[in-house]
Amino acid sequence: MLKQLLIIISLLLLTSCATSKTSDSYKKKIKDIKEVFLKIDTSNSTLHFKKTQHKEVVWAEFEFGAKKPKVKYRNSNNIAYVNISGPGRIEGQNLFGNIYNKIDARVYKNLPLNLEVKTGTNFCRLDLTDLDLKTFDLNITGKEKLIDFSRVKKQDMVGTINIKNAETIIIIPKNIDTEINVSGNSNKISAKDFFIENSILRLKKQPHVGKLLKINLEIDDESALKLLSR
Repeated sequence: MLKQLLIIISLLLLTSCATSKTSDSYKKKIKDIKEVFLKIDTSNSTLHFKKTQHKEVVWAEFEFGAKKPKVKYRNSNNIAYVNISGPGRIEGQNLFGNIYNKIDARVYKNLPLNLEVKTGTNFCRLDLTDLDLKTFDLNITGKEKLIDFSRVKKQDMVGTINIKNAETIIIIPKNIDTEINVSGNSNKISAKDFFIENSILRLKKQPHVGKLLKINLEIDDESALKLLSR
């Protein structure tokens, strides 16, 4: 009996070790880069995205199981094109449950940024505060998604957020005029600081600073969105 128990414990430990996490990172200096187009496809990875004070085009840190997230970088006429992608599946199990990849990505805060993100089912936080954000295309699925636009640079910004079968919180800055064009089920949106007219959501107290955050928002019947202002 004791021998069988030891065999079982050994097998469990081997399984745990075989699917343990590994850490790695990727950095790319700015040099002559004037703008960046960053595309992130998280698949089954968790994602935390934010600014960095360091002069890096992109600075990414990973935790992963069997397969490491991939990074592709291209410089064309001093414009950086960066693709980060997760492996697209759960990395296995150990004694503590499923193993998921983690992506922690950052961009230099003063570098003009065009951001495209496709999330998977896991947690995602897009902290866009203090970034020089120009355009964005965010495809959101799954639970526990947070998109924070507060304290973005005071400039015109335009982009699309597509929410499917997702629970999402979006934080809008109070210091920039906001226009959200809603396509889909607006009854799925909780937005006490906003009013809606002709399928357009606006802040009840627009600051009228001459700068505009324009969002083309698509939301399906299976989603829930909470809009906050800060």
